[in-house]
Amino acid sequence: MLIETCTGSVQWAVHEDGVQFELQTTTRGLDPDKPSYAALGISKDMHMGDDSVVECVIGVDGVGRAYASEVMLTDIESFLEDGHITCRMKWLFDNRLQVQEEDQFKVFALEFGSWHLLFAKGNADKWSFEKEIHSVNDGSLFPWTAVQRISFCRENCTAVSDATIGQVVIDEMKQTDVSRYWRYRFAVIHGLTLSNLFHSSVSLLTHLYLVSGV
Repeated sequence: MLIETCTGSVQWAVHEDGVQFELQTTTRGLDPDKPSYAALGISKDMHMGDDSVVECVIGVDGVGRAYASEVMLTDIESFLEDGHITCRMKWLFDNRLQVQEEDQFKVFALEFGSWHLLFAKGNADKWSFEKEIHSVNDGSLFPWTAVQRISFCRENCTAVSDATIGQVVIDEMKQTDVSRYWRYRFAVIHGLTLSNLFHSSVSLLTHLYLVSGV
C-alpha cells in the first residue's frame, strides 16, 4: 500500500495470541542523512507519557529494527523504500509476564481495557539510533492522538463498554488542545481482509489526511 497523499497509516488485527501491527509513514520533512523512526503509543489517556510503545528505527541504509520489550515482539519486519517507512510486528499477549517485574508497568496488558492511539515520527541519532524529540511545531510532523478509544480484547469483548471493538472506524485525530491547533481526520477503509499481511478476517486500514487548520 502506497501512502503518497497521506501523512501515515496504522493497521492492526487481533489474533488469539496477540496483535499484529503495521505502521507506515513517509520521510517527508525529515533529515535524509539521519535514521528515521515511526512510533505507536498505546495510552490510557490522550497524553504522551506512561504509554506502551512499539517503534521502528530505520537507518539511512534502509535497514530497520523494531522495539518494545525484546520478549513482547515477534514476526518483526521493517524497511525504508522510496521515502516510505514500513514497520510490521506482532505483540504477544502472554509474554508480558516474561518482562522483568520492575519494567512491567511500561508494558500494558493490551487485551484488557480500552486505549487511545498516539502516532509520532522523527529522526534518530545516526550512531546510537536513539530517537530525537519529535517536532513541537504545528504541521504534519507533530504527533497525533486518536480521540476515540479502541480495544484489543480477545475474549469477553462485550464487557468493554467504552471502546470500539471488531471492525473499527476511528473518526478523528488531533494534535493538541490549545486554542490554535491542526486537526486531522482518518479516511478509513475498514473491514478489509489483508490475508497476505495478517491472515485474519478483520483488519483496519487508516490514513491520516490534513483536512483543515485553525
